[in-house]
Amino acid sequence: MLQFIKTIPKGDDILVVGDMNRNLEDEELGTFLAESELYDLVTATHNGSTPPTYIRGNKTIDHMFRTMGILNAVERIGMVEFQKYFQSDHRGIYLDLYACNIFDGLLHPLQQ
Repeated sequence: MLQFIKTIPKGDDILVVGDMNRNLEDEELGTFLAESELYDLVTATHNGSTPPTYIRGNKTIDHMFRTMGILNAVERIGMVEFQKYFQSDHRGIYLDLYACNIFDGLLHPLQQ
């Protein structure tokens, strides 16, 4: 993934979301974030303290990593309780973005 991210032109914004099976204290994940110049959106918007995202664990292992430009587009981010809307052993994590802030205001008229 790091090799792919390095092919993306500087200045383009990206968002990487997923079950990483690692928390932010993991050295390998930390190296990935540093080399890819990505930042953890979930921790940043929860004042550095997030609840476990895996029902049988006590760490945050599901993440949203972003470039700096994405932060300006975030309207809301959050987590839901385990098994609230769907059957899973992970919390649902959601992100609402102001699309105009990402696409320089260039939206199809139906999306405005």
